[in-house]
Amino acid sequence: MSLENSSALTQTGPAAIPALAVPASGLIDMGSIKSVAVYCGSSPGNDPIYMQVAADLGRAFALNGVRVVYGGGSGGLMGTVARSCVENGGKVLGILPTAFVAKTKFVGETILVEDMHTRKLLFNQHCDAFISLPGGYGTAEELFEAVTWAQLEIHAKPVLVLNLNGFYTPLLDWIKGAVDAGFISRPNLSLARSVADVTETLGVLAAVGQHRATLLDAGRAVDVKFFHWDGVAGALQRGDDLLHLVAGSDGVVRAAGGPAVVVPATEQERKVGIVGHVDVPATISATPAEAAQ
Repeated sequence: MSLENSSALTQTGPAAIPALAVPASGLIDMGSIKSVAVYCGSSPGNDPIYMQVAADLGRAFALNGVRVVYGGGSGGLMGTVARSCVENGGKVLGILPTAFVAKTKFVGETILVEDMHTRKLLFNQHCDAFISLPGGYGTAEELFEAVTWAQLEIHAKPVLVLNLNGFYTPLLDWIKGAVDAGFISRPNLSLARSVADVTETLGVLAAVGQHRATLLDAGRAVDVKFFHWDGVAGALQRGDDLLHLVAGSDGVVRAAGGPAVVVPATEQERKVGIVGHVDVPATISATPAEAAQ
């Protein structure tokens, strides 16, 4: 994509960039998109297509070198995306509240957090884009928080909605209705970008990622608003937001009054799979056997 068009594109952000054509091989240069937060249900849904597309998405991300960041659960679409990514040689990072640990088999690496707000903050910290697959209340809440943060210029990352079998059509119609009623500004209609399938997902993310990479290579990043953490609210979510969190000796990330600390795993912790605290988070790695289950 030429730099001549960059000014117009940056006026409306990632949604203004047209999707690229994805080769039949399914392999495409993702540019600066290296990690995607996947929001989806912890249940399988009633139609087998939901689980199939979740598996296809995990595989597509793995083959294109994109890490999956997800809610850390092992059931439903959530677990399927993660396992498919790992099984195809990809990387996975789960962010899981401690309340769910007893019900979960870890896939890839997992950061344990004490509350839901910290979970979503770390989603944002660790991803270059967001995508929502079908899900329930939690999925919708996570999707709308990502969109709201984009509206407030806390981030300017792509937020995609995989509208499988028209699952999200009523929600997208509600957004349009809110625009018509004057509660959402018309330019913000496109903050949640609908995609029809995995192929279109890759095409959109690759287009945004390649465009950003081109601008970075040309030394233009400083001029590109939608790749920065702009706005007053952005001060709460920039890279230094982790200074407000601390990993305790129990491996749980929680709010703290002081600076972040680094706590290495004890020998006993390493025996049960805790590999230590990286920067702030403590990470837990599943064994290959567990990841394949």
